[in-house]
Amino acid sequence: SAKECISHLAKNKGGRATFLPISSVDGDVMKNPPVKSKGYIGIACELVEHDSRYDGIFRNLLGRCVIVDNIDNAVEMAKDNNYKFKIVN
Repeated sequence: SAKECISHLAKNKGGRATFLPISSVDGDVMKNPPVKSKGYIGIACELVEHDSRYDGIFRNLLGRCVIVDNIDNAVEMAKDNNYKFKIVN
């Protein structure tokens, strides 16, 4: 339960957690991803395998995160897109 998780984190100085209600969280996937940019692999929420009941959670957390093939392409893509979204290599 959330209460047990919070208690465990507090007791073990384990940091913090965010709890997202499955029933009401819905996120957006970026509308115009830089698919023609060098090194583009995809949008993270579409690449991560997960149970479909968590679609809203994954879109919320990863819908504006682009996966690229290497750091050089990530830097170039970030500059070309005015740092509007997260990029992960």
